[in-house]
Amino acid sequence: MKAPTAASTPPGTKDVTATLFEWSYSSVAKACTDTLGPKGYGFVEVSPAQEHIQGTQWWTSYQPVSYKIAGLLGNEASFAAMVSTCHTAGVKVVADAVINHMTAGSGTGTGGTVYSKYNYPGYYQDWDLNHLSALGVDGFRVDAAKHIAESDLAAIKSKLTDPNVYWAQEVIYGAGEAVQPSEYTPTGDVDEFRAAYDLKRMFTADKLTYLGTWGQSWGYLASNDARVFVDNWDTERNGSTLNYNYGNTYTLANVYMLAWPYGSPNVYSGYTFTDQNAGPPNGGTVNACYSDGWKCQHAWRQIANMVGFRNAVRGTSVTNWWSDGNNAIAFGRGNAGYIVINHEGYGITQTFQTSLPARTCCDVEHGDPGANGACSGPTYTVAADGTFSASVGAGDSIAL
Repeated sequence: MKAPTAASTPPGTKDVTATLFEWSYSSVAKACTDTLGPKGYGFVEVSPAQEHIQGTQWWTSYQPVSYKIAGLLGNEASFAAMVSTCHTAGVKVVADAVINHMTAGSGTGTGGTVYSKYNYPGYYQDWDLNHLSALGVDGFRVDAAKHIAESDLAAIKSKLTDPNVYWAQEVIYGAGEAVQPSEYTPTGDVDEFRAAYDLKRMFTADKLTYLGTWGQSWGYLASNDARVFVDNWDTERNGSTLNYNYGNTYTLANVYMLAWPYGSPNVYSGYTFTDQNAGPPNGGTVNACYSDGWKCQHAWRQIANMVGFRNAVRGTSVTNWWSDGNNAIAFGRGNAGYIVINHEGYGITQTFQTSLPARTCCDVEHGDPGANGACSGPTYTVAADGTFSASVGAGDSIAL
């Protein structure tokens, strides 16, 4: 059987995903309406929907006992309502799918299913395969894809209602390991962990000036096969990447990822924790951002407004690269945008050469653009020769 064509890049003109880790589906729906849609996110990735073992730890979501939509984050009705609401807001939904394993042990699941190891009665029927597709899901992130042969995943994908659905796979790179991320690109996108590891290294140990070549030439997957991220729920806990504890270093890494034309960016949005096993605050209900431990990185102005920046510069290449030889960099995206990132411990003042036309530009890192050129924050005037002058504080950025 011929495998279906891989949807290697998220379909549509908006390629940024927000992963709302362990958010309830009703809370995700509200975020689509309030933030994700208006800010230009193309996709929201939601945590696993299937019934799972009981417990307060976040990883119980990854211990399925059935394929009923009956986990702690919401039932089938709330999931369906979330998909509909997000679609109305212009945001597509990617479901994190655990198809490689069930849980161990025995007990009663969150939806009342009684199970024991290797015995999950009434499931694995044909109709279980498309239960999320029937509710309008636009794509799948396959958890632990590395532990399933690519040929098997291709066969599974070929049997879906839409065999060309967007398909992203968790395949963690390991030097010298028998299974490599590149094996999975015929089926769809792959989470490019090496990019996240290197962003931590560049922003903490090496120099930002080296980021002028970041991408496939560093040994990564091709751009149209890669999902890139600064952190996810595993890496923020195991220390292999940056996380919210890194302050403006973390913010600037997200800003760079969104500005640079490599891969399809995934903005991670989680919650604070001291216990690495701790589940979500309020069982996943987000009463308000920045309360109860919800970090809401997807809504931070410096990150969220870069989603609109990315959408506006789509299809352009990097122009007018500048660096101070150390940790301050700047570059344009064609004649559509320009970004300055200062990761030095001091402010910089510089006249920057751009390919922008002569005009007044809104700095979307410090203000929100409005209709007819309005801007709620500072503006910069680009001269006829494409130059503008700016002072950028330590640990700060500007984006025109």
